[in-house]
Amino acid sequence: MMCSYDECFQDSDCPGNVPCHCRDSASSTANNWCLVDSNCRVDDDCGPCGYCSPSQLSGCVRMCTVPCGAGTHCYAGTTEVPCWCGRSCGEGYFCHTADDTCTNDRECTGDSACTRQLAGGWACMPCSGVP
Repeated sequence: MMCSYDECFQDSDCPGNVPCHCRDSASSTANNWCLVDSNCRVDDDCGPCGYCSPSQLSGCVRMCTVPCGAGTHCYAGTTEVPCWCGRSCGEGYFCHTADDTCTNDRECTGDSACTRQLAGGWACMPCSGVP
């Protein structure tokens, strides 16, 4: 017998523009949870010509271009970087704005990724530090 402590099963189970982060596979024992730091689920939530992207927030131990999970390969541009992340990283989905200094990882150099900043806006941040 296995118990599940899921907070959500689909986006509509979460409040506002908050998406549900679902486990990687049916065999995973991880629980689903609402990405409460998010300000969008889909591009339309960001207004006309809006653009909603996943990101870990700056201040996380390891920045990755995708939320980390079992078997996930993380990249900064085309460079694979170690991946470590838990719920404490502040991952979510965020709208891009006119104040962003980048819109995707191709605009970043070296071992860096376009990452949503705690104060708002997106900028290239180094993928450095170890857990």
